[in-house]
Amino acid sequence: RLILFHGLGSQAADLFSVMQPLRPHFKALSAVDLPGHGLNHMRIANTPIAELQSQFFKALHREISQRREPVILWGNSLGGWQAIHYALRYPEDVKALILVSPAGAVESPAQSAHLNTIFFDYSQNAPQKMLPLLFNQTPPGADLFAASLKSRFATPQLQALMTKLTPESRAFSRAQLNSLQIPILLIWGKSDHIFPEEATYFKSNLPLGCTTVIEPENFTHSPYLESPMDK
Repeated sequence: RLILFHGLGSQAADLFSVMQPLRPHFKALSAVDLPGHGLNHMRIANTPIAELQSQFFKALHREISQRREPVILWGNSLGGWQAIHYALRYPEDVKALILVSPAGAVESPAQSAHLNTIFFDYSQNAPQKMLPLLFNQTPPGADLFAASLKSRFATPQLQALMTKLTPESRAFSRAQLNSLQIPILLIWGKSDHIFPEEATYFKSNLPLGCTTVIEPENFTHSPYLESPMDK
């Protein structure tokens, strides 16, 4: 069974293009709306990030435990960060990880400033500037896509969540990453302009014997937005 976690500002429904080509390979597929996104109505504003994770993970653990079979977790960006945290907390539930440009690297001040500009400034004041960071080519309906980005990032739930995701709270230690003793597929596109430098941290600290790294030339930060990931 495969469970998919989307990235920041996205939602489970956006992963349809990822799930379609994977259907023949899994008995069951499901995508989950993360806290602050989509149809997930967890209260964000007055809840610490650790408590949000705990509540979310407990609910997911109950659901996975009922089937008595570990799952493969797939996560992109923030979803990759959540997938790693879940595997650290409930290792018995996870038999493998597929991580697509996951968040969680220890960031330099320049990297943190880059992300703040994208998610706090561009998302609300100039969403069209996010398009070259997400796409190799300007997509059809670019203006509508930019407007959709602005609308999604403007929700009180997501705004509250972003203030909690500080560089310190989102960074994995080297020991945490190295302790993941399960098969890991790390996919990091060489056209990723959101996390252009963070791949090095993961490649250096995920366990070598368990990790396979793929770096497609044309993959952006969330490559499924542009074309199916099986191409």
